[in-house]
Amino acid sequence: MNTTTTTIEVNGHQLEIPVGHAAAGLSGREINRYAGVPDGKITYEITDEGHRLVPPNEKVQPQSGSRYGTMDRVVAGGVTQGHDRDTLSRAAPPVIEMATVDGFNFEVPEGGALMLPQQIKSLAKAERKPVLYRITQAGHELMLPDQPLRVQPGDSFGTLDRVVAGGRDHHRINAELALLQRAYGANAVEWTPDQQWVKLGAYTLPAGYNETSTEMLIHVPETYGLGVPIRECYVNTGLRYRDPSRRSWVKIPHYFDSEDSYRPREGVKQEGWGYFCLHCIEWGPRANFLTFLNSAFTMLSNPLYPWPTS
Repeated sequence: MNTTTTTIEVNGHQLEIPVGHAAAGLSGREINRYAGVPDGKITYEITDEGHRLVPPNEKVQPQSGSRYGTMDRVVAGGVTQGHDRDTLSRAAPPVIEMATVDGFNFEVPEGGALMLPQQIKSLAKAERKPVLYRITQAGHELMLPDQPLRVQPGDSFGTLDRVVAGGRDHHRINAELALLQRAYGANAVEWTPDQQWVKLGAYTLPAGYNETSTEMLIHVPETYGLGVPIRECYVNTGLRYRDPSRRSWVKIPHYFDSEDSYRPREGVKQEGWGYFCLHCIEWGPRANFLTFLNSAFTMLSNPLYPWPTS
């Protein structure tokens, strides 16, 4: 046994740290430098309860066997500049006898009504747009142009200009979906046919929450695979964190689970999802769905940390 060094693990690699240095404490920046990780990366300690942040200028005393990880800088999203959070929070709740198309409300009889797609598009002055779709939790259901459909209260529709197939790197997405299936199980990962949405049936939460896991819905950007990072994910509503300083359950910052709070994408929250704001700034060749989930786990492990918003 080597008594002159302390063995720690960083990003899966074992490192030998002089005992004197370990006893004096190492900051997050120093741990990164021992591991050859560039400055600016976020450092965290992997514990049984979650990921504990190691600030760049604050020292911790690593023990033999301590495990650490790093990730790219992230920001916590939320209400963007120009939006009044109080105004959003005072928005009137949706009326159950209403449906929406492109964000415009229209009345629907209590029992529903048969309508043609062209009628629905005309309500949003979108008659020239060729594509109408219904927004569902499973994805976007295309409506055939000449086929009547039954519209129910609470339904949400969207329209599209003429599009051609392309944009997302489906070869890369398929490879990343295979990684998710190996990590979570084939039956726990679902996605829409256009691969715009990926759903995890059970994403494990760190210690301290009122639930041990949550479903998670990830939005895949249109140009994903061309360096565009993931910027939107959704989790179950009603998640609360036990704040040790206040000794009470609190709603964590950057999490919007009420119907009248911030929503970056129309139609998702109406399906019962809460918006969790985690915006990756960088998205290199090695970044993937799993690295995004790891970043989410670190942020959820430290929900009261003052995460930057820009």
